[in-house]
Amino acid sequence: MGLSIAPDKTVLFDDSHQLRVNTSLETNPRRERMGEIDVTHIFKRNRTGDADRDGNPLIYALKGMKGYRIQDAEKARFMERATQLCRSIEYIEADMIVAVPSSKPFCVEFARMISAALDVEIFEEAFIAKSTVNDALVQARRSRPDIGNRSVRKSYNRQLAAWEKMSADRLVSMKEIDTKVRGYFKPFVLSRTPEQLIGKRILLIDDLMSSGTSMRTCSRLMVDEGIDARQGLFFLSGI
Repeated sequence: MGLSIAPDKTVLFDDSHQLRVNTSLETNPRRERMGEIDVTHIFKRNRTGDADRDGNPLIYALKGMKGYRIQDAEKARFMERATQLCRSIEYIEADMIVAVPSSKPFCVEFARMISAALDVEIFEEAFIAKSTVNDALVQARRSRPDIGNRSVRKSYNRQLAAWEKMSADRLVSMKEIDTKVRGYFKPFVLSRTPEQLIGKRILLIDDLMSSGTSMRTCSRLMVDEGIDARQGLFFLSGI
């Protein structure tokens, strides 16, 4: 009930084990708190000791990254299992679904699958934008955090120094930021506030939980505007 990887980096659904990704119906989905957000993971990534293969090849294949690939039939098997697990969730109460912005289309595809499985409408109008380098620097100058740990503080300062050398309108990529300091930066800003979402219960959708910064930022931005975005659903869990 995991995945196997062929020599050519093709990812395969494998019901004979739970290596790398646990896709079993018996132990999924999993629920936890992530700050103020009630989070559910459809599949759980398992640690293998190989940083490049701790469940990551599945999301790489679904996003067409790092040479990994997946055939349509195999992808359908993962998505069918995800749909089964999603339909088993009884505690989510949402009026609308919103996908966390991503440069790859899979997150929206997953959100549409969740929308169909839960019979909850997906809100697809763009209103959350990626932060620019200028946005990040302005934020840092406005409220510089007091970081006690020397190593973390040095990493934070290195990131600011790197941004100072970049074009101001370049988009911030959280993957390029040390995981120790991602939480100090906001990867998104609101381009507008959709009035039709105010007061509504929102289910935020993301494909992979890494640091959780993206979903937490989206949640906080929306909550500050009167939108009840305190529920989240990930395709893959953290390690």
